[in-house]
Amino acid sequence: MTATKVVRGLIVTAALCLSTTSVRAQGYRLFIMGADSPLTDKRTFREGPNGSSTIPYGSRYAGGGKGIAGVEVPFYKIFGIEGSYGFGPSNLEITNFNYNPATVLAYGVRNNRFSGDIVGHVPGVWRGIRAYGVVGVEYDLFSPTSSAKTLAKTEGFALAPSATLASQGKAGFNAGAGIDYKVASKVDLRLDARYHTFGSPTYGLPQAATSTSAAYFPVGGPAHDIEYSIGLVYRLRK
Repeated sequence: MTATKVVRGLIVTAALCLSTTSVRAQGYRLFIMGADSPLTDKRTFREGPNGSSTIPYGSRYAGGGKGIAGVEVPFYKIFGIEGSYGFGPSNLEITNFNYNPATVLAYGVRNNRFSGDIVGHVPGVWRGIRAYGVVGVEYDLFSPTSSAKTLAKTEGFALAPSATLASQGKAGFNAGAGIDYKVASKVDLRLDARYHTFGSPTYGLPQAATSTSAAYFPVGGPAHDIEYSIGLVYRLRK
């Protein structure tokens, strides 16, 4: 419901901006943002002795914030190319439902995101507000913390008594929209809503059993992230 309201608000703002007739050339923009970035990748799977698949497990990611910094370079009238880097926690939780109550092991994970996007700004400003849309590609690097690696070694991962976790990168794409509100001659307040999707990481573990005791993580398919962010934009020139 919240996401629907955000999208509707952005559409209305864009329509109001389009009602103006001015078309501005874009300038270089530097931005820094803070984001609420819940990664949606909830899975269920089964593992068991000798491949029997008798024990039910679940995996999910705990919510976490993200810091984002980037630059937009103009290339044609209302269009620009944006490059950004984001960093934040996306901690993995593995739940064993074979116990009552269920037991949970939490593995610290850090997400490094590198994005390249095309940005289209609505031609026109309404009461200091200008809307934009964005679409592009990204590379997400998921890195277990040293504590997570130690936990996997000593406490195991799902059925396995011990596991070796490793960083893993996944390609993906994103799309979204936002508004810039002028607060000073060269400074804007930015609100942004963006959808991200990429492959579900397995942290170097195989997706199927390779022996009776080796760790594996039988998940796959796309993961999703809806990111809401707020921050400041500095315009180097008009």
